[in-house]
Amino acid sequence: MNILFVSDFLEKLWWAEKVFWQTYDIAESQWYGVYVYGSSHTSIKNNRFSLFDIRHGRNIRKLIIKKSIDIVHIHKMHQQVWQAFLMFIPKHVKVIRHVHDFTLYCPYLWVRYDDTACDWKNHKKCKRFVEHKYDYPYYLNNLLRLYIKRFLVKRYVNVYLSPSIKLKEYLIDIGIPKKKITVLNNFVKLDQENIERNSSSLEHFFVYVWRLSVEKWIDKVIDAFARIKLLKTKTNIKLYIIWEWNQENNLKKQVKLLKLDNYIIFLWKLPFNDIVPYYKNSLAVILPSNWLENCPMVWVEALSFWASLIATDIWWLSDFVDHGYNGYLCELWNINDLTEKLELMINLSMNTLIEMRKFSYAKFVKDYTYQDFCQKIISIYQNNFNEQA
Repeated sequence: MNILFVSDFLEKLWWAEKVFWQTYDIAESQWYGVYVYGSSHTSIKNNRFSLFDIRHGRNIRKLIIKKSIDIVHIHKMHQQVWQAFLMFIPKHVKVIRHVHDFTLYCPYLWVRYDDTACDWKNHKKCKRFVEHKYDYPYYLNNLLRLYIKRFLVKRYVNVYLSPSIKLKEYLIDIGIPKKKITVLNNFVKLDQENIERNSSSLEHFFVYVWRLSVEKWIDKVIDAFARIKLLKTKTNIKLYIIWEWNQENNLKKQVKLLKLDNYIIFLWKLPFNDIVPYYKNSLAVILPSNWLENCPMVWVEALSFWASLIATDIWWLSDFVDHGYNGYLCELWNINDLTEKLELMINLSMNTLIEMRKFSYAKFVKDYTYQDFCQKIISIYQNNFNEQA
């Protein structure tokens, strides 16, 4: 069996690219023939005329014929490698589309003012469209691209892999047959030393691990943290922000204005092994967002290291947080409610905290292990190869 892996970018910069290489490694471990196609030039901007770019289609077709490819496993296709290349894949080759985000539903992954996903049928309700004051030609251009993208994937893709149940529901809503969609959660592969947990080492701090872009709501987390009643009397309560990618200057100014320099600590893009102790020893990992999230690896990592969670109550986070069992959900846009959940976590007994963390790890073992992912993806490859034969 020969498999071609396709993605916009090949560098391991973001979560989708990491999943790309994880699936590649799994296929290679099975002695499959594995090949890759994509770009290493992450700085190239998206070209509005890429809709008509057929170069990738020609290149991929040549590679498929030369290497006798049986399956094409596609990951991200937003910038360098656009959906038009699907037309060039020979009909006998099975196409698997790993849908990492909601861009087939909404190209900008935003929520509407009623906190539901924006389907772009009524752009006046789209939060991003209204706040950024996009003009109507811009909207029509993106709407055209969206519907062409949907047409191409519906026609040429045989199997869709969705990392979440919520995304599967939205794919069905845009007309993709239910039988073609398989839920395949992301995973974390743990070393034995990371599985063991010393519950007595819990400390009075919260941790945020993510990029500092506006949709992650981190500025509101800082405001909520400033309102904690015990903050000034219990000086060991801290918030660690382990961050990457933009906006840190504005947030640091916000922290300084609130006089929280001793309580909120910024840590720039730590190596994974250095982040692990923060997961393991925190009161909770804070996961705020008003974005259309789809099984982010940060959340899977948090569960794998027994972490309790505090997240906004947007419905697609319910896969990770069972309110009151392994953490708390706070109302989106409600800073007072977030502060209340932080204080609840601070005041929990050690026994309750330990039970919450056990619940998190049990959820990880049930849904997000490397072994489960391997078994499912290998089965998907084998089934499609057998159908082709």
